[in-house]
Amino acid sequence: MAAALPSPWLVGGAPDQGQGINPAAVGAIATSLGYDRAAVRWVAPGAPSDAAIGVFTSADAGGAQVSAGYAPIDDVVIVRSGGGSAPGRTAFVRGSSGESSVQRIATSGTVGVASAPEALAGVRSGAYAAAVLPLAVLADPAAAPGLRAVARIAPAGKYQPEQARIILPAASPIAACLNGAIDRLRIEGVLDGLYRQWIGLPEAGPAK
Repeated sequence: MAAALPSPWLVGGAPDQGQGINPAAVGAIATSLGYDRAAVRWVAPGAPSDAAIGVFTSADAGGAQVSAGYAPIDDVVIVRSGGGSAPGRTAFVRGSSGESSVQRIATSGTVGVASAPEALAGVRSGAYAAAVLPLAVLADPAAAPGLRAVARIAPAGKYQPEQARIILPAASPIAACLNGAIDRLRIEGVLDGLYRQWIGLPEAGPAK
């Protein structure tokens, strides 16, 4: 299994320690398939592997297969750790899910920007009080130094967030077993428990 992600997706930099939602999910999948967690062998990204885990979505597959989803990539509210930002200004990326999500937590002072890096830079500089972005942005430690997520925005209506998925080689012989294990863990509530344990963000309040 290949992986290289920071908290909350990978905590401590060593996936074999099982810390973070991705290593924990892989460990749970291995157990569901009848293997000991220690049987999972982690390799560096880019090395040959049976599967790769990251904050991958269906759009990242290319010619590969993707597994069933194991964790929602919710929109989250990101703020500067030290405070001191402009009050009431919340950035979102135009044309993204954040455009509708931000309307549920702010009725005024929202600012559409072109990209997630632009939104993060604005929060970091104090130009914006917060940014509404997918949880996946926290997978890159270089993208969000000095920033933190403080709340998640729950899906509304028919909209459901994209799911993080495991990428497999085309025609992988383990795809059916892997998807079966993920489905079982979802039904048993294990995946929800891992999300609460490692993401653990409160739901953002409604717009006032």
